[in-house]
Amino acid sequence: MKMNFVVTPHIGVNPVRFNMSREDVRSCLGGSFTSFARTPMDVEPCDHYESLGLFVYYNSHRAVEAMEFTLNSGLEFNGRKLLEISYQEFERLMFGIDSDLEVEVDGCTSYKLGIGAYAPRKTDDPKSPAATVIIFGEGYYD
Repeated sequence: MKMNFVVTPHIGVNPVRFNMSREDVRSCLGGSFTSFARTPMDVEPCDHYESLGLFVYYNSHRAVEAMEFTLNSGLEFNGRKLLEISYQEFERLMFGIDSDLEVEVDGCTSYKLGIGAYAPRKTDDPKSPAATVIIFGEGYYD
């Protein structure tokens, strides 16, 4: 099943919204998923919808706090497919909206937009897309 995921900063990604319950997410996304803790520090297990290219992360209240998208997820922001453009274009797009964009050796994060990219190949191959893009609500990194 292919979905059209469109980012609304600090609100969510249609049809999933931040603070939505785990049960509501599972109901609206349907399909199969795998639930597991990605790190020992995870408070709640995430849900991985492999066919959608989506990880949904939950807080201690079992409500959505972030979503991470992989290649072929169709994630869109400002009319651009974020995982189909080069990382270089991604960074330019984010910086054009957020001059405080935090750029790291393996990606970037816009706290203003609640969007970040993990791009471990950005130095070797800046024309390749990001490996993943995370969308997060306000306070996620606090």
